[in-house]
Amino acid sequence: MLVEMLSVLGPIEVEDAPYPIDANNVIAYIRAEKTRNTEEDLANPDWNNKESLNDISSALIRKVFAGDVEWEKLSNVFVSTLNKHHILLQVDNPSMTSFLARYGWDGVVRAGDGDFLMLVDSNIGFNKTNAIIETSLTYDIDLTDLTKPTSNLVVFHQNNADSKVPCVQWHGITLEGQESYPVDRCYWDYMRVYTPAGTELIDANPQAIPADWMIRRESVPAQVDILEEEIEGVQGFGLLKVVPGDETVATNFEFMLPVHIIKFQDNLMVYRLRIQKQQGTLVSAIIRVHIPNGAIIQSTPSGAIIQDSNILIETDLREDREIEITFQIP
Repeated sequence: MLVEMLSVLGPIEVEDAPYPIDANNVIAYIRAEKTRNTEEDLANPDWNNKESLNDISSALIRKVFAGDVEWEKLSNVFVSTLNKHHILLQVDNPSMTSFLARYGWDGVVRAGDGDFLMLVDSNIGFNKTNAIIETSLTYDIDLTDLTKPTSNLVVFHQNNADSKVPCVQWHGITLEGQESYPVDRCYWDYMRVYTPAGTELIDANPQAIPADWMIRRESVPAQVDILEEEIEGVQGFGLLKVVPGDETVATNFEFMLPVHIIKFQDNLMVYRLRIQKQQGTLVSAIIRVHIPNGAIIQSTPSGAIIQDSNILIETDLREDREIEITFQIP
């Protein structure tokens, strides 16, 4: 969000910063400030190593209220960052609450009335390694038997950290210069996958995590947790995965989907998929939909590749995605 806003506002003067802060250097500045501290800072109980965020916010507010702003561009960036879920809003006002919900700016998980997919990663490694993780997924939906729709999800996490750092969740080796901001580490991720209510897990390939990789020195068995989070219209599945430096770990799920994800409308079969993105992330996705042999495709999303009864869609999850495919059974 800061990078996108500063790309429009231009450089700002931040208190105690030795140079103007702009879109190109704001991330490096925040990371450097988090690690810069003096004995006086550490002795002060009110000192916070994230104080630079307040200084940046104050500088942004000063520049906006000074009127030195291209308002249309700033408004467009603000709406864009809301759509990308880099900002979430919550207000105690019923009218505003319904307005935010209409555009999905409130962070609520909404499954819709068809198929649904949401991937949520949680870094539990006491590090900042998710800053250099690349995530992608493939989602294959098999509708060849309309009475038994199934899907196969594969989630790839690529850790671009140094391969020489061993997987020790707490008090592990820290590379020089990363004492307060450890990036080159293994990636401990409690990963959750959200699907439509009624989805059944057929198979998966969870990791078994060795005891010496974990903070409690207890091994974690290869298991998928069936989550009971009481989110309307949603069934969640979770597991722990660890991705060592310079490695990619693929996690597979095979699901039996509820029949109601396929709708019958005006003599057509309608398959809808809603993919909701996790806040503050960027994931590339390949979606493949396999419809019954002999079915006549009526409509697909723009850019889809059609080969016989197979439909391929490549997208990125910069925003939530809605996919609709209609076909007819002769």
